[in-house]
Amino acid sequence: MKLRTLAVWSVSGLLALSAQAFDLKGIAPGMSKADFVAKFGESPVRGLTIADIPSRHKTTTVIFDDNDRLSSLYFFFEADHFDDMRDAVKAKYPALRCTNSTVSNRLGAKFTQTNCTLNDSTGRLSLTRYNDTLDGSALTIYSREELEAIRQHYKNRKSKDI
Repeated sequence: MKLRTLAVWSVSGLLALSAQAFDLKGIAPGMSKADFVAKFGESPVRGLTIADIPSRHKTTTVIFDDNDRLSSLYFFFEADHFDDMRDAVKAKYPALRCTNSTVSNRLGAKFTQTNCTLNDSTGRLSLTRYNDTLDGSALTIYSREELEAIRQHYKNRKSKDI
């Protein structure tokens, strides 16, 4: 459910689409499962790094839709590497847009949260500095179809709420 919370943030506030389709290490929203497996093996993927930053988990989750197209990818990494990840993605895709907000913990300590998005005709890439904890960050990729399915899910859920 926490991933869906992240997805809700990703669906809100659509930005202008980039003319360039993005990919990270050859991973792109909507790519075929056959192409993905040929490059990286079956999901979950072990040992994946992005911008030389390792996953904080042994595996990276990749989800394919009913048509065997990449629907979403969740790459979790240590928050200490967030600036390096953001800088690497921004260097490759200057259209990446980031916003800062303030978050606090239960003791009232305040921290700067950073959320970044890059939209194109195939989907969205999102970076989140603090993902559930202050030591974990996330890079997520969603296909256009997955974003629409999430939006419809929450729209339908909202309309049925008491």
